[in-house]
Amino acid sequence: MRSVGLDLRRWIDAGQLRVWAARPSAYGLEAHLTIFAQLVDEVQPSVAVLDGLAGLLHGASDSEVTAMVAREIYLLKSRQITTLATTLASADESSTVSISSLVDTWLLLRNVESNGERNRLLYVLKSRGSAHSNQVREFVLTDHGVELVDVYVGPAGILAGSARLVQEAQQRAVAQQQADEFSRHRRQLQRRVGEQEAQLRLLEEELAASRAELDRLDVRERSQSTHAQADRTAMATWRWADPPPTGK
Repeated sequence: MRSVGLDLRRWIDAGQLRVWAARPSAYGLEAHLTIFAQLVDEVQPSVAVLDGLAGLLHGASDSEVTAMVAREIYLLKSRQITTLATTLASADESSTVSISSLVDTWLLLRNVESNGERNRLLYVLKSRGSAHSNQVREFVLTDHGVELVDVYVGPAGILAGSARLVQEAQQRAVAQQQADEFSRHRRQLQRRVGEQEAQLRLLEEELAASRAELDRLDVRERSQSTHAQADRTAMATWRWADPPPTGK
């Protein structure tokens, strides 16, 4: 484990982790089960990992291995020990060790080959008693652990790996093109609005000037009417200023 950057020594030294490894051919199934039960009694773990169950098929029949693994799982369940088991899956998504009815949650890992590369996919095949996503996710093994990444699901199916990166790059290009188009259209509308606002201001100024001219005409017309009336009054007064002749 240290060769791949996972140093478990500190948990082993702290008594939090116990590792027991044996080749499948080293013991018979009954001996394997007996040692397993002794380890459970001795360690009393809260979590147990059964790794590589398919290896028990070497030298034993499928039914014998299934019965032995089922007894291990029943033992762990009776002690309320959370268990994680790994085994190989066949091409039809069935387990090589028929224990699917005993497990509560089944995570299926798949290797998909496309475009000259193999990519790893993960999804929840079942999860008893809880809602779960039906989304297929790609996972990659990095220097700092396992990372889940979204896959692209389109008309051509599921894209992962470099095909997903290419599709994501195309989507970013389309999104950028749309953003540029929106920006160009927005600038055109802003320019048009500015021109229309300028025209509106000019019309408002022309309207204000016309109203002012109309007001001046009204004032001039009233002034002329007043002056004309004053002139007529003055003329009438002037005409009757001298008394009429006496008749000599």
